[in-house]
Amino acid sequence: MADAMTLSSDLSSQYREHFESQRLTYAVQATRKAEFGQKAPLPKGVGSKQISFFKYGAPDAGQIKDLTDTSADETLTSTVYSPIDVFSNTAGDSMPNASGVRQLSLSKVTATLQQIGQVVVISDVLNNTEFLNSLAQATKTNGEDAALKCDTIVRNQLCRTVAGGGGATNLTSNAETTGANTLFAGTNISLSNDSDGARALPVTTASDVLDVMTQLRINRAPEINGGYVCVAAPQVLRDIMRDSDWIAAATRSNVGALYNGEAGSLYGVRFVEDTQPFRTGVVAGNHDTFSSTGTAFCSLFLGGEAFGVPALSGDSPMSPSIQIVDTPDKKDPLNQVVTVGFKTMYTSKVLTPNYYVRFFSTTGYAGV
Repeated sequence: MADAMTLSSDLSSQYREHFESQRLTYAVQATRKAEFGQKAPLPKGVGSKQISFFKYGAPDAGQIKDLTDTSADETLTSTVYSPIDVFSNTAGDSMPNASGVRQLSLSKVTATLQQIGQVVVISDVLNNTEFLNSLAQATKTNGEDAALKCDTIVRNQLCRTVAGGGGATNLTSNAETTGANTLFAGTNISLSNDSDGARALPVTTASDVLDVMTQLRINRAPEINGGYVCVAAPQVLRDIMRDSDWIAAATRSNVGALYNGEAGSLYGVRFVEDTQPFRTGVVAGNHDTFSSTGTAFCSLFLGGEAFGVPALSGDSPMSPSIQIVDTPDKKDPLNQVVTVGFKTMYTSKVLTPNYYVRFFSTTGYAGV
């Protein structure tokens, strides 16, 4: 019998671990809110860190005067009318401020810009020896973090009604109950009670969508490209899509998506998916307490010019910028690090509260 074969056992060091250059995709939030804001250019060379939005007064039929002289017979003469003397004034001065003259009014909403930014530091050893490109990833991460931060500023401004937390403001005197720009699913009049006093906040239905759309019509909210837009969480969209009215509408039409992440439309409202919703607990007086695990979701039904954001483009020095520093200086004389930084000026401001509705509901999705 031949001797047993002897295998070498000292050659394993020649093998190395294989690194796949194709990197796995990590979860990125779908942030859609700022897309529907009124864009204003960032100020350049104007000596201000604020953006001002202006609006003239709404139409008023009561300002139109009756020019007919009811004390005379109009058929007898062509000069029988009640003229408006633009120079008369009850106060006795000569300014054109007579009671028959329409006075133009102009209101201003001012948003103060806040500077935001961050820096990623990469060592020279890593930069020179790495297999993957950390510099490129640092640039990408800066942009993704900035998008999430800006979306949070918009979300807090639109969904919160108390001062603080991203520049939110008191939007309505009906802060804790239904009214003004705050509505609830079903027959609820608050987060914790319905009209009969029962403690139950239902899911969003097609009937709710119709009610919100009707309210926006009553408020004369401007449309966005021919309709209104609802920015909602996937959990909320799931509930609406199970509604029989949605199913019936979906079988009758196949309208192409107009916005990123658009799920469909119903009653003139286009639904856009957003994975960073405002959530809170179903507790009385809890509208403005954000909870990432809260069971009440705030969906935003938006009309045009409801809120304003900076236009993040152009040649303004306040526009978003990526700064890469890879040269030695007094603090880093040996050039041991490379820094990749991002900065911009950003803000969000409610312009007309009646032009949008924050709508609270729960969800039937079991995995919430």
